[in-house]
Amino acid sequence: MKGLVIGLLFALVLTGCSVPATSLKEIKSAPTNVESVIDSNVPLQYITTGQTVSYVVFHSSGDVVADTDLQDNILLIKFNVVNEQVGERKPHIYKLTSDSKHDSLDFLVNGESQTIRSYGVGN
Repeated sequence: MKGLVIGLLFALVLTGCSVPATSLKEIKSAPTNVESVIDSNVPLQYITTGQTVSYVVFHSSGDVVADTDLQDNILLIKFNVVNEQVGERKPHIYKLTSDSKHDSLDFLVNGESQTIRSYGVGN
């Protein structure tokens, strides 16, 4: 009985420590190699640095709420702009970590699919 309880506790600890398959986190600044290709004239950029890590830069004049969703092997990167102001757009930089269990990406701003510029940079 003791072994069963210990086994269940061990399984719960492992489950609680697992890293999500895909994460999108806003960061204050990107690594130097990513910063070098950020273009303030391009509203949405996708910058790959390796197999599992990439960066998404979205220039907006409002606050941005970002999320991801997996739909039919398509990873949706969703941005919703709130409190949009008239004036200069500022960059929102996101680090995207993915396990590559998707065939393609789609970028949505306020529910509408967007054209992006894609870049590849070395580590």
